[in-house]
Amino acid sequence: AVYKSLDQAIIWITVGALFVIPLIFSYFDVTAVFNELKILTLHLAAGLITILWLCQAWLKQLVPIAKRNSTQSQGLTTWLGRNPARWALIAASVWVFGQIASTLLSPLPIISFFGGDEARSGYNLYDSLSLGIIFFSVALRFRSIQALTLLIYALVITGTITASYGIAQHFNWDAIGGNIGLNRVQSSFGNTLNFSGYLIMTIPATLAITHLQRNRSRRWITLITVALSLQLLGLYFASGRGPFIAAALSIITLFTISVAITSTRE
Repeated sequence: AVYKSLDQAIIWITVGALFVIPLIFSYFDVTAVFNELKILTLHLAAGLITILWLCQAWLKQLVPIAKRNSTQSQGLTTWLGRNPARWALIAASVWVFGQIASTLLSPLPIISFFGGDEARSGYNLYDSLSLGIIFFSVALRFRSIQALTLLIYALVITGTITASYGIAQHFNWDAIGGNIGLNRVQSSFGNTLNFSGYLIMTIPATLAITHLQRNRSRRWITLITVALSLQLLGLYFASGRGPFIAAALSIITLFTISVAITSTRE
C-alpha cells in the first residue's frame, strides 16, 4: 500500500510540474533572470521524484529474497523485443549517459554541470538530468489510462493557454512579461524556440485527445478544434523554421500511428 501511494505521489508531482512550469512567467523584477522560476520548479520536482524513487528502492529491499528471486530474469534483447517504448527508454538512457560522459571529460566540469550563464538555462547537465527524471517518471509510472489522461490534459491545457498568450504578444499585449513589439513571440518561455518546442508536443497531443471519447459530440470537437487552432497560430507567430518542420513530422507520425491502431475513416 505504501509503495502504491508513493507511485501516486510521483504521478501527481510529475503532472503538477508539467502543468505549472509552462505557465510560469518572470513577473517583472521578482526574479533575476526570466526562466529562474521555471528552472527552480523543475529542479524541485525532479528532486522530490528522486527521493520518492529512493524510498521505493528501500521498500523493495524489505521484500523477502525468495519473493524477489521468484520473478524470472530476462536478457536485454528479450526484454526489448519489438516494444517501441522500451527502445525509447534505451535511447534516452544513452542520451543521459552521453551528457554525463561529456561533463566528466569537460575542462570545466563545474560549469558544464551547473551552467555558466543563468540567462541561458537548459544547456547544463543539472537541467538535463532534471528533465531526464521527468521523462523517466512518465515512461515508468504512467502505465494506466487514467494517468495518461492526466498527462495529455496537462499538455493540451497548458499548450492552449501559452499559445493564446503568445498570440496576444503578437498583437502587442503582454501585461505580465512586458514583451511588446516582438517579431517572434515567446509567450512565457523567454525564448521563441523553447515556446515552439513545447507546442510541437502539445499539437499532436491535442489531436490524439480526440480518441479519448468514442461518441464525440459537436461540443467536444469544437473545443478540440479551437485549442488546436490556437496552438497552430501560436506556432506560426513564433516563426521558427526548425519547429515548423518538427511539427509537420510529429503530425505525420501521429496520423501514421492512428491509421495503424484505428480505422482509416476514424
